[in-house]
Amino acid sequence: MRTCLQLFITIALAASLASCATVTPLPTATMPAALTTTLANQQARLGQLFELRGGEAINFPDEKLWIRFEEVLEDSRCPKNVACFWSGQVRLALQARLGDQEPVWLELGTISPQDSVQFEAYTILLKIVNPYPASPEQNITFEEYIISLVVNQAQ
Repeated sequence: MRTCLQLFITIALAASLASCATVTPLPTATMPAALTTTLANQQARLGQLFELRGGEAINFPDEKLWIRFEEVLEDSRCPKNVACFWSGQVRLALQARLGDQEPVWLELGTISPQDSVQFEAYTILLKIVNPYPASPEQNITFEEYIISLVVNQAQ
């Protein structure tokens, strides 16, 4: 009897916790304007330099294009005031979506030619990644990262 009660409590607790989980839908360029503004933090136009913090998204309403800064895959940049053999690099993951298509994962880096990526009819160019590490001990959280990008029509 006691084992059955423990099993019941475990299942009830697991079900309770599962119902607390939140699922964030991926935004689309065709969502209603009010919802798009909530999900996509900013709006931009082609050729315009813009910034995204870790986790933020941008919407290009004229293009039905949406881009989100998803993850820092690597940050091996040599900190200021440290002599390094190699300057290091940053590699980032973005998600991009055009219209109603499924989102696509893209990878960008600070070392050319990885500093730009083609997505559909667009070129996404990574310009700047901040903050720059000040010391080897500095731990930069994902939300502290700010990337500067430009999106242009592919040529």
